[in-house]
Amino acid sequence: QLSIDAINRIMQTRDGMGESGESYLVGDDLLMRSDSYLDPTGHSVIASFAGNVEQNGVNTVAVKKGLQGISDTEIIIDYNGNPVLSAYLPFTFSNLKWVLLAEIDESEAFAPVYKMYWAIGLIVIITLIGVAAITIMIAKSIIRPLGGEPSTMHS
Repeated sequence: QLSIDAINRIMQTRDGMGESGESYLVGDDLLMRSDSYLDPTGHSVIASFAGNVEQNGVNTVAVKKGLQGISDTEIIIDYNGNPVLSAYLPFTFSNLKWVLLAEIDESEAFAPVYKMYWAIGLIVIITLIGVAAITIMIAKSIIRPLGGEPSTMHS
């Protein structure tokens, strides 16, 4: 017999999980085996066994693949209907077949990447403007001693 409290202490560790991250266990019946950090009322072990899979379980692509023995990381729609970056793997203990999932909202997971894209884009634009300005200044400094623009030069 495994203690739900002991499992929850491990599964609800917050280190590196950000605001929207959580890790949880799901059984082969698609019911919770640990309490959800984000939805402890609707997706707890007690709610899961008292309710039904549609409202209190987890019937996602990640769980289905995990139960097939597949480990992966991908963007999926979670049990709340949100796009998340989900890392999952099958977890077998004694004769139990569970899936261990760690998920974080896609927007939070990729926020640093999007921020970097904006920074790189801004640097590229500033660099292009700087190069264009320097090119124009150099061109004018070369043309000026020759008497101006080619169309205004006198022969």
